[in-house]
Amino acid sequence: MHRDIKSTHILIDNDNIPKLIDFGTAVHGNRTMFHCEQVLGTEPYIAVEYKSQKKLTTKADIFSCGVVLLEIISTRVPTPQEGMTITEWATTKCFLEIDMERDADVSGMFDPFLLASIPIDDRVRIVRLAADCIHPDPSKRPDSAQLVARLLAMSCLTQAASSSTT
Repeated sequence: MHRDIKSTHILIDNDNIPKLIDFGTAVHGNRTMFHCEQVLGTEPYIAVEYKSQKKLTTKADIFSCGVVLLEIISTRVPTPQEGMTITEWATTKCFLEIDMERDADVSGMFDPFLLASIPIDDRVRIVRLAADCIHPDPSKRPDSAQLVARLLAMSCLTQAASSSTT
């Protein structure tokens, strides 16, 4: 478990391949849950259950990925703005106001510059994925394989990946 996934720990190489860096706070082992005496990481990327109960699972890293995803699509900084963190903003802005079971207008979650390059169906998928990743109940968050599969199912990312390799 990395314990400090955040946008500044993701670098893009010359082939546009993201690389996760800084494993200084990582916990190694094949256990799926650790109880930690000290919470390490960066606010607001730290999962709620890890912060409050010092229970570290792989789902804490998934929470962090959700925050990074929100940061990317909205181009908002994750730290408090207007009195809210990015997860509080996202919850207020969209997750509670829009029935995520139906196709919804989630364009307000995105930086206007990105809207033209992301199909409407992918916008909804991205917002649903971010919502699932930051879910307060870690058992309802996707695991890493599900996260990757859902990202790969988005046409805007598949097209971007294939065009970067040509």
